[in-house]
Amino acid sequence: MPEIKYNPDGTPFVETMRLGHAEVQRCQAKKRDGYQCGQPAAKGTRVCKMHGAGTRKRVERGERKDPLTVNTVFGVYAKSGKTRISEIREELERLYQQQDIENTDPDLIVVRAVLKMLLEQEDRVAQAALTLEDASKLVEGQLEALRLSPDLETIAVVAKAARDVSQAYGLLENYSRIVSDHAYRVIKAVESRATTRAKTAEAKALEKFLELSALLSSILRETLEPEQYEIVYARFKNEVMAQLQPPGG
Repeated sequence: MPEIKYNPDGTPFVETMRLGHAEVQRCQAKKRDGYQCGQPAAKGTRVCKMHGAGTRKRVERGERKDPLTVNTVFGVYAKSGKTRISEIREELERLYQQQDIENTDPDLIVVRAVLKMLLEQEDRVAQAALTLEDASKLVEGQLEALRLSPDLETIAVVAKAARDVSQAYGLLENYSRIVSDHAYRVIKAVESRATTRAKTAEAKALEKFLELSALLSSILRETLEPEQYEIVYARFKNEVMAQLQPPGG
């Protein structure tokens, strides 16, 4: 006799469930929150397809974890998006450390505020992802049940639910990616702008130095004998001017 499992609120897992006009076997796997999965079990098994129906041999061979006990993980935001946002934040801090950029740069102020907001909302977005996961499983369970007991009205409802879940998945998946991509482009633009400013300042400094060098040469030419001037100018050219190179060279 199968072991009786209990939900966190103390209620026992149930063997069957009503779905439309039919009574079907209910999945006996646990969700992330510890409650019983709400999907119908796949035909001839005690779990739904999402929780690993038909994989007993793979579990026995150690090729995958037991679907009746392992927690399901939804990774569209929790993994990909969160990692991307963290990388953008590190890139932003690196830019501040390596470039002569003031904290008053308006573009970077906006980027910092957006990244801060995303990280603060992380828990809410992750919870929304889990809600979508449950909704997706329920829709798949309903579709499985319809194969056994076709109902045109229920089919229409399930089809709409499937479209809604698919759209929500897409919005959630694209949200952090779009924001972080824009943030990354802003950071690179500001970095390029800072580099351009630095090169411009360097070019102006070199131009000023060459002006002063020309003035010095003129003064020396007026005050020194030609032989002395040639000696001084040769040393200046070989020991000073030879070390100069244009910005970015």
